[in-house]
Amino acid sequence: MIAKDLIDNANCEFHSLGTLISKCRTLLGQVPELQFNHIFREANAVADYLAKIGAKSGYPFVGHYQCPTELSILYSKCLRIFLKALNKLAMCL
Repeated sequence: MIAKDLIDNANCEFHSLGTLISKCRTLLGQVPELQFNHIFREANAVADYLAKIGAKSGYPFVGHYQCPTELSILYSKCLRIFLKALNKLAMCL
């Protein structure tokens, strides 16, 4: 949410990442249909899991030859929750 606020609202002139924020704003201005939305980590467990793996690794880039078992299980669980919510939404229409 902080990154989204910095790009959307904040005066970045004196921010330590001001140059990067300005470049992001410039790129975003070139694609008017592009939009950033904040999603709480609880609603995006797969991305949260991957971020934690990356943060713990100590390397600038982490690659996998196969999907980690824990991630497959988590993804399947998230997909079931999403499909259940989609079915409920379809019933309302």
